[in-house]
Amino acid sequence: MSADYIAADSMSTVFASRLVTDSPLAERVATTDWFHSAAEAASLHGIKFFFLGASPSVITRAARRAKRYYPALRIVGWRDGYFDREKIEDVAAEIDASGADILWIGVGNPEQVLLAHRFKTLVPRLTWVRTCGGLFDFLSGTASRAPVAMQKCGLEWAYRVARDPRRLAWRYATTNVHAGYLMAKYSHS
Repeated sequence: MSADYIAADSMSTVFASRLVTDSPLAERVATTDWFHSAAEAASLHGIKFFFLGASPSVITRAARRAKRYYPALRIVGWRDGYFDREKIEDVAAEIDASGADILWIGVGNPEQVLLAHRFKTLVPRLTWVRTCGGLFDFLSGTASRAPVAMQKCGLEWAYRVARDPRRLAWRYATTNVHAGYLMAKYSHS
C-alpha cells in the first residue's frame, strides 16, 4: 500500500523524528486543526468536499456546521460511515456523481486507510482522498478536543481514551504499541 502524502498527525511521529533525523519535524499537523485551513482555501478556489463517516446525525451536523463556518465552501455531499462494505461501488458512484474534488473519510483506523485506497481507485477523478479520524465528531460539536497543553505534550490520545474508554482503550493499547514498534524497526538515523 502507498500514499502520495503522509501527515504527521501524532506527537509520537514528531518525537520519533527528533531521535532519528537531522531534520526533525517542527510540529504536529493535526487533521482537526488543518481542516480549517483547507476549508478556507477550498472556499476561495471552488474546491468541492464530500464527507464520509461517523453516524448519520453526526455527519449531517458536521456538514451543516462546516457550511456555517465557511459559507462559500462547496460541500457537495455527505453520508455516514455505516454503509455495507459490499456496496462500496454504489457509494463510489454517489461520490463521483457529486463532482467532489476531495473526499474526507472518518471511519477510524485502519479501515479509513483501506477505504481511502479503494475510493481513490473507484473514483479516479478525485484530486485527493483524506483520512480524518475523529474530525466529524469535533466539527459537529459532539466531541471536544483535549486541552492545548495535553495536545502539545502528545497526550491528546489519553484525553480521548478517558472520555471514551469503551471504544478507544483497546484500540490505542494495540495501535500505539504497534506504531511504536514499526517506527523503531523502520526508522534509521
